[in-house]
Amino acid sequence: MKKQIALAVSLAFVGSAMADSHSEKKDAMKKAPEAKKDDKAIKPAEPPKTMEQPKPPPEVAAMAAMMAGNWKCTGKGMMDPTKPDMTDFKGSMKAALDTSLDKFWIKGEWTGTAGKIKMKGTMYVTYDAATKKYHRIMVDNWGMSGWDQTAGLPAGQKEGKITWEGESRMGGMTIKGRTTEEVAAKSMKMTAEMNPDGKKWVVGMEMTCIK
Repeated sequence: MKKQIALAVSLAFVGSAMADSHSEKKDAMKKAPEAKKDDKAIKPAEPPKTMEQPKPPPEVAAMAAMMAGNWKCTGKGMMDPTKPDMTDFKGSMKAALDTSLDKFWIKGEWTGTAGKIKMKGTMYVTYDAATKKYHRIMVDNWGMSGWDQTAGLPAGQKEGKITWEGESRMGGMTIKGRTTEEVAAKSMKMTAEMNPDGKKWVVGMEMTCIK
């Protein structure tokens, strides 16, 4: 009988232990935090944006209003950078917005004669909104190329002084250049300077153009 009681007690303890274990598991399951749902739902990838056709900055048209037209020019120029002598010359220039390049550039063409020497070239002017500067590139029939830039005139101003700074390349030489233009309604005075030795500016051309 004692054995039966002991066995019964043992079974009771085992049952109680099992019950407690089961109860603990249930409580643990109840207390266990629910798995957090991902608040950031997976969004479908956005379709790539379609690139729009860029539009020319209004500053290009503003510069074109000053440059456009036919100009007659006279002046003096240095034919040989190694010689300071200035030679008389005369010429013409015409400029207009280039519609073939969607009005992003102003195209200018010029011709000139100094004695028996003939000169002609082409230039393009545009505006870079990022740097807030006008940029100009030039090539001519002597094999020379050049570029320069300027801040231009203040918005809405049609007359005043503009200073371009850059460099030109010819015959294996790269020379710093600076051109000052005094713009009026129907005329423009231009002074071009060179800095061949990096120390002293030398006047390479003086010219006056009338529209």
